[in-house]
Amino acid sequence: TIGIPAAVLTLAPSFTPSRKPFLRQVLSFAIPVGFVAGAATFVAYVMAVNEAGVSLAEERTVATLVLSSIGVWILARLASPLTAARRLLVAAMIAGLLLALAIPGVRSVLELDLPRPTVLFAAIGIAALAVGSLELGDRVVRAARTIRHSPD
Repeated sequence: TIGIPAAVLTLAPSFTPSRKPFLRQVLSFAIPVGFVAGAATFVAYVMAVNEAGVSLAEERTVATLVLSSIGVWILARLASPLTAARRLLVAAMIAGLLLALAIPGVRSVLELDLPRPTVLFAAIGIAALAVGSLELGDRVVRAARTIRHSPD
């Protein structure tokens, strides 16, 4: 959900120049987002492992779905401002994930096996909490920057 779309985004025109050193800007986004994505994926996987009757393929699918969901949010955030082409890119990634789950042959090749609804909904909840915390953190950081850079 990140590699190919990120390559496409690097070739797109930029709307704003980088205001701080590039590496610092990249790391200030990548480190917290990567930590939250990894932690949420791990929590979802552990939740599935500790649930009775969940197969290894279902456990891996839970982790894949959580990470992919967070990856779509990351892509949307990196693609902002969302022009028509960038919206299409995000929509294509969402459609690709849904098609991978919906088409039995693709699901078989990727070894995706949906768990029972309670486990699936728990995974969706974990992904939603992770995305919500990332969104809240992003808004807090933006507000702090606005306050810090506002004229007195």
